[in-house]
Amino acid sequence: MLWLFTIKEGVTMKTKTLLFLFIFLCLGSIEKISNAQTFSNELEEKIKQSPQGDFIRAVVKLKGRLDINELKLATSGKVNTQRREIVKKRMKDFSNQSQTNLLTYLSTIKANGDLRSIKSLAITNKIVIEANKSGLDKLRYRSDIEYIYIEHPQMVLCANTWSVEKINAHLSWSSFGVDGTGVKIGVLDSGTDYNHTDLHLNIWNNLGEDADGDGHTLELNGGGQWVLDPGDIDTVDNDGNGYDDDLVGWNFAYDNNNPMDNYGHGTHVTGIAAGDGSAGTQTGVAPGAIIISLKVTENGQILQAVLEEAITYAIENNLNVINLSLGWVYNLMYTPGSIYDPRADLRLACETAIAAGMVVCVAAGNDGEYANQLDWRYGTPIDYRIPHNVRTPGDVPSVITVGATDASDVISYLSSNGPTTWSDVPEYGDYPYPSGLMKPDVSAPGEGVTSTKRGGGYEVRTGTSMATPAVSGSVALLLQTNPLLTSPQIKYILEMSAIDLGASGKDGLYGSGRIDVNKAVKYALEHYGGKIIQNLTIPSSETWTFSPGVTVTIQSGASIIVNGIL
Repeated sequence: MLWLFTIKEGVTMKTKTLLFLFIFLCLGSIEKISNAQTFSNELEEKIKQSPQGDFIRAVVKLKGRLDINELKLATSGKVNTQRREIVKKRMKDFSNQSQTNLLTYLSTIKANGDLRSIKSLAITNKIVIEANKSGLDKLRYRSDIEYIYIEHPQMVLCANTWSVEKINAHLSWSSFGVDGTGVKIGVLDSGTDYNHTDLHLNIWNNLGEDADGDGHTLELNGGGQWVLDPGDIDTVDNDGNGYDDDLVGWNFAYDNNNPMDNYGHGTHVTGIAAGDGSAGTQTGVAPGAIIISLKVTENGQILQAVLEEAITYAIENNLNVINLSLGWVYNLMYTPGSIYDPRADLRLACETAIAAGMVVCVAAGNDGEYANQLDWRYGTPIDYRIPHNVRTPGDVPSVITVGATDASDVISYLSSNGPTTWSDVPEYGDYPYPSGLMKPDVSAPGEGVTSTKRGGGYEVRTGTSMATPAVSGSVALLLQTNPLLTSPQIKYILEMSAIDLGASGKDGLYGSGRIDVNKAVKYALEHYGGKIIQNLTIPSSETWTFSPGVTVTIQSGASIIVNGIL
């Protein structure tokens, strides 16, 4: 490249020397940046092959990350509502510090027509863009960018009343009067059929977007269908959360306000978490919980940045639980030695949500039959073997990872096996195998589970996708009992109260065992306190032992009837 500089008459030799030194330093800096691999090889090839006018979707990964250890320290000892506000502020401050300059520059590129969309993800310090060749080239030498790459869709997991009874959810309803009322569960999936008889009463009505002031954002139309309230659709972000008309959730897959399920998976998952049985079959563990539908996939495929955006939305909108009945084989999306490992960002996103006071429940995966052998189904061998058998993000240490059992309490053949490892991820490098990180954490009914069907009625499905919402619903019951419980405490409660199956103690098949939510609620009250909201009878067969300092509040009109030992 030829650089031409003109120095005006009258400039002193000292000034000329300083100016040439400055030019030399700039040229050295430019050369250094240009030698860095800012664009992935795949993106470079895509740019070469695409016509000038075509727009390419790319993920811009900026330098720097949210400091999760600092977040954990800042939120330590705080109640969940305080934790959430701290995390939201830190995310905003970090975004302002890290992304403002680049976002301003991208806006100028957009104004020139070389870029048509910009979406910021503070949680993992990314910006997702659609730009043409010219627009992308303008980003090539920026020192604040670590990497720009093309993101590929990943196949996520696809896969009764017996399951509700198996984990004794029905006993917790009758014994403690808890049904998840007031607890918000975000279902990040293929959407939810909010017109289903068993689900429409549980769907979140975002009254911050209630433009016509009628007290709801989902309403029954003249044809007897539950629809998004037409009176609230005004293309205005009334609640100021960055999403226009997000009346009941959001469709992140297509970036619109309608999270209706066109696939079926999400509706089935939602019914296990919170179906209320109005159509005749009680499928939900927490039939009083509030469901926020966050649609991240249309057809069983998902982009990681879409999932990270949905997790951010869950944080910003104060959800209590997020259900991830999904996952993918991480070693298929990353080649060791390449510049960027997306698995690290997904761990960061989950850990940030937990720091914000949320409980994250994730499916272990459906690759158990390949825990000890290569998968040859597609012609070439794919390695799902331990320690790569548990899918991402089920392998994140702090989430509650769920395996699947059948009606006889036997682990399903497809339930993925632990342990897993993070020693091959440069940003973390922990949990070296063979000891590794033991996953799953717990198990729940996941084989032959009846739940709500898209379009109405019920259907049977199998998978760890079905086991996970049983745990999410159980978490809702625990949070109704004691809203101050933290994610680590809830994880511990579920593990300590689980029915130990398989090898003694926590193992790579069942985790700590199959959950028993009735025992979990009792354990929570004994060791962490909470509230008794109806008459509680302690049967003669039970002994209740409260830990020192635990406070249990008895709601007005309720009492404890002791036939056992208290």
